Amino acid sequence: MLRAIVTRLFFTFSSAYMFTSVLSMVGIVLVVTLKKHEEEHKFVILVLVSILLMALSYFVTVPLFKIHFVPDRIMGVFAVVPIMFSLFALSVLIKIPAAKYKGHANYLRVQLLALLLVFAYCHVQAVNAYKGGEWYKVGLGSLDDGKMQMQNCILGNADVNDVILTTKEIGFAVNALTGRKLVVARRSANDAFENMDIREMDAAVILYGNNIALKKELIKKYSIKYLYWEYYWVASEFQIDPQGQVVGLSDPLMSFYDVGMAKYLEENGVRYMVRNTYIDPFLRTTSLRSRYHPKFDLIIVSADNYTDVTHPWNPNLDPLLTEIWSYEPGSRKLAALYAVN
Repeated sequence: MLRAIVTRLFFTFSSAYMFTSVLSMVGIVLVVTLKKHEEEHKFVILVLVSILLMALSYFVTVPLFKIHFVPDRIMGVFAVVPIMFSLFALSVLIKIPAAKYKGHANYLRVQLLALLLVFAYCHVQAVNAYKGGEWYKVGLGSLDDGKMQMQNCILGNADVNDVILTTKEIGFAVNALTGRKLVVARRSANDAFENMDIREMDAAVILYGNNIALKKELIKKYSIKYLYWEYYWVASEFQIDPQGQVVGLSDPLMSFYDVGMAKYLEENGVRYMVRNTYIDPFLRTTSLRSRYHPKFDLIIVSADNYTDVTHPWNPNLDPLLTEIWSYEPGSRKLAALYAVN
């Protein structure tokens, strides 16, 4: 993780980031080689060491105290490091000629201004590149009426600590719009130390299993108060062709292969398949993956468990559900929220 972030921040030589990358490396060289430690020099070292200690602290805190400070999120702070090194390099490069040519202050100011303009131009280019992206444009659009109504219903009825059961992709949107807790969600957006395998297998047993008593125990275990369904449920887990056949994976419930996990599903009537593939759905479709992104043997909860597109869970769960809201433009139900009794 650390290697990938350092490479992305310091060695990105696209047109938008090349200037910053070059200046960052100059700044690193200057920090290492300068013998005179001025205040800004000490500050750069202090910030870098502090971030590294925070990011890598879990090697100590997890074994000793069973806690951590979400290192994968702390890594995001590294975004300030190349900018800090770049500014440090600029300050040093300006001071060197300034000390030598004291009578040319205006000339040096023009140099500094030119460097800052180039620096700003590169970052404007980077922002423009983001603005041209598909998801940036999607983010500028308004939410559809169904999502707005779902948001209002959950905010109006669910306590901030209430837990909602749905698919991982749908849950990602529900959490973003409401802040409510989930049983399962995208692995890449979750705590790196949470046991997502057992959570996903438990969710599969609740939704598709045949053991009613165990379902009730698991609902109590996770304090599940609501189940949210929408038309995107099946497509959020599997890629479906026009004939309705499963032709690929989106982000279904899964775990790393384990004999105990497989037996757990079998004992509770949940169908599954084993595939050697990437755990992150993004890596299955992108050309950006590399040898550092390995495949794993995964237990994947099968689409064969679905009862119906509009009612994918096992009907034996229905006695525990009470519909409290639905979105039905025209005569077709597209989403529904159920209270879990």
